[in-house]
Amino acid sequence: MRLSTVLASTAVLAASMCPGPFGGLNSRHNRARSSSSYKTSGEEFFVRGLAYQEEFSGKGTGSGSGLKHKDNLADVEGCKRDVPLLKELKTNTIRVYQIDPEADHKEGMEILDDAGIYVVADLSEPVDSINRHDPEWNHDL
Repeated sequence: MRLSTVLASTAVLAASMCPGPFGGLNSRHNRARSSSSYKTSGEEFFVRGLAYQEEFSGKGTGSGSGLKHKDNLADVEGCKRDVPLLKELKTNTIRVYQIDPEADHKEGMEILDDAGIYVVADLSEPVDSINRHDPEWNHDL
């Protein structure tokens, strides 16, 4: 290990133990930062989430054109059906993998918002996904 890395690690550890503007090991600031939770009000926020998606006709192949996928955020009836189940599971966050940029998401997002469910959304389409049966990086950055 390089000497500079050891010195930097020692300095961080020493600073965390000393009282000061950022507190010591027992400060609320460090406790919140060291956990996997945060909220600007100082309350702890724990993510209880799941992937919210349905299989689409491409079966994860990432190839072909004209493949149809379901945009769960635009499916109002699906949101009305699923949100009570998500709340029963105490879910407060969902991740969606694809969004149709031309679809209306207002009502679906309002249903999720009213239920207190946050959304983490990928902005790609399934045809851009990695083929789980033959994974490779094939997109130029």
